[in-house]
Amino acid sequence: MKKKPLTGETFREIIAKNLLYADKTRYIYKMISDYKFCFLSRPRRFGKTLLIDAVEELFRGNGDLFKGLWINPNCHEGDGKFDFSPLAETNSSYAFQEHPVIRLNMMAYNRIEKSRRLKDCILEDLRLKAKMEGISLNYEDFGGIQKKLFQGLIEKYNGAKVAVLVDECDAPMANNINNQTLASKNSVVLADFYNALKKNREYIRFSLVTGVTRYPINATYFGPNMFLDISLKETFAGICGFTVTEFDALFADRMDGALEALKSKNQIKPNATVVDLRKELLELYGGYNWLGPEKILNPYSIQRFFNELSLDSYWTLSGQSIRLSTLISRKPMDFIRPKLTSYTTEKITLSDPEYLDPAAILFNHGYLTIDRTEMGEIVFTDGQKHSFPLIFLKIPNLEVKTSYDELCFRAVFNGFYDTLKILGAEFSKAFHGKDSKRMNIIIEKLFGKFVYWRHIPLEERYRDISRMALLAAGFELESEKDWRIGRSDIVVDLMEGRFVIIAIKYIPVLNDQERDAIMDKELNSALERIGDADYSRSLKRNNPLEIIGLGIVFYGKDSVKTKFWEGRDLRSPPRAGDA
Repeated sequence: MKKKPLTGETFREIIAKNLLYADKTRYIYKMISDYKFCFLSRPRRFGKTLLIDAVEELFRGNGDLFKGLWINPNCHEGDGKFDFSPLAETNSSYAFQEHPVIRLNMMAYNRIEKSRRLKDCILEDLRLKAKMEGISLNYEDFGGIQKKLFQGLIEKYNGAKVAVLVDECDAPMANNINNQTLASKNSVVLADFYNALKKNREYIRFSLVTGVTRYPINATYFGPNMFLDISLKETFAGICGFTVTEFDALFADRMDGALEALKSKNQIKPNATVVDLRKELLELYGGYNWLGPEKILNPYSIQRFFNELSLDSYWTLSGQSIRLSTLISRKPMDFIRPKLTSYTTEKITLSDPEYLDPAAILFNHGYLTIDRTEMGEIVFTDGQKHSFPLIFLKIPNLEVKTSYDELCFRAVFNGFYDTLKILGAEFSKAFHGKDSKRMNIIIEKLFGKFVYWRHIPLEERYRDISRMALLAAGFELESEKDWRIGRSDIVVDLMEGRFVIIAIKYIPVLNDQERDAIMDKELNSALERIGDADYSRSLKRNNPLEIIGLGIVFYGKDSVKTKFWEGRDLRSPPRAGDA
C-alpha cells in the first residue's frame, strides 16, 4: 500500500517516496501536444502547483520520474487503470527530451516593497537563471532579456526550445486589492512581460500559466488568441483534483480502516458500510464540475481526511485569499446570499476587478461550481438566431455549504465574529421573549464594537449588518420581502408558524436635542408600516400561529433604539392608534 502524501510534496518527492499520485500525464500530453500557450484556472489547493511540477520535470527530460505513468512510452503496465475519456489514447508517443525551463511563481512577489518593484523582482529571477546557465545579459527590458536568455538557452540545450511556466499569475494584483495603485502598476508590468513572451514565441516550446482568477490573461494585457484558456474545456476538466474514478482507484484499500476509525469517533452510524462512507465523502468533498464527464473531489480535503480520519471542513477552514475576503467585506450580502441565475461562459470567467460579479468570483475561488448547462438563444431584428451555452451554478458540496456563511462572517467581522456569536445567542433569547429592553442593549453592544459600518451612513448598510447578526444567531431569514403595499427589511422565520417582521430605519444626525423624539417618531412610523394589514398578507395565507413586528432605528453614529409591537398579533387588522 502506497503512503499518502501530506498535501505539500513536489512531484519529484511524491515519486521518490512512492506516494499516492493521480496520474495526470494524459492531460499533460494532450496539452503540450496540441497547444503552445495555455492558461488554467482552478481554486487554491487544487493541485495547480503540482501540475506545474510535473510539466517542469517532463520538459527537463526526467523520464525515470514518470515510470509507470501513462506518458512513459517504455512502461505502460499501469495503462488502462484510469480511462480518462475523452482522452482515449492507449499509448503515448512522447519522447523525453531535455528542454530549458523557466519557472516563475508570482506568489513569491506577494509583498513587494516600494524599492523592489515587481519588474525588478522578475528581472532579477531571469538574470539569476541566466547566470546559472552561464549566459550574460545586458538588457533592462523584458523583451531584450527574454530574447537573449532564450537564444542562449536554446544554444546550450542543443536546439531544444524553452518551456515557460508561471504559477499564481494573479497574485500580484489579487493580493494588493487594498492598494489599487500598486495592483494597477503590477498589471501593467505583467502585460509587458507576457507581451514580450508573445514577441519571442519563436523560441518557446510550450508555456503554461495558472491562477485562481483569469483577469491577468485578458486580451487587454496579452493580446488576442495568445493564451488558450483550457479551464472549461471538457478534455481538461480532470487535470486537477481527483475524479471519482481516480478516487475509487487510489483510496479503495483505505476505506475499511477509515470506516472503523469514524465509527470509533461516533462520526458515522454504527451500521454504516464502505458504500455509505464513499457516498458521505463524495457529498462532503466532491461535486466540483468544470464541464467534464466526471465530478471532481477536492484533493486537499480528501488527502487531509485520510491523514486525520475525521469528517472535518479542511479546505474551507484552511484560509481565504486576501482578495476574496476584501470583496466580501465590501459587499457582504452579495456574497452571503449570491443570486444564482444563468451565466454565459464569458461572465463566469470574467474576473477583471472593474467588472466584478459575486458569482464569478465565488466560482473562481471554488465556492460555487457548475451545476448544468442549457442552450440559450438570441433572435436579432433581422430574424437571424444565435445559440450559445448557458451555465447554471451551485454550491459544490456539504463542506462548502456548512462553512461558507461562517467564512463570510469572519471576512466581515474579523476578530469580532466570536463575540458576535455570543451576542447572537443572547439576541435569540431576547427575540423569543420579546424583551425589547434587552434587545436594545444587545444591539447597542453590537454596533458599538463594529466601527466599519458607521463609515458608510447608508440605511442599506445597517440592514445588512442586522441581517448578518440574525444569520449568525441561526435564524432563517427572508430579506427585503416584497409585499402588496410597502416593503419589509427582514422577515424572520422562528419556525412552528411564528414570524417576526422587522423594519429598519437610519436617520442622519440632524439635531441631537431632538434625538429621542425623532427616534420615537420613526420607530412608531416603522411599526405602523409593519402593522398594515396588507404588509403581512403573504404570511397570513399560510395561517401562521403568530406574526409580531419589530422596529429598529439607527440615529447618526452613536444611537440605536428598538421597539416591539407590544401586545399585538399582526394576524388581525391593526387598530387605530396602535404603535
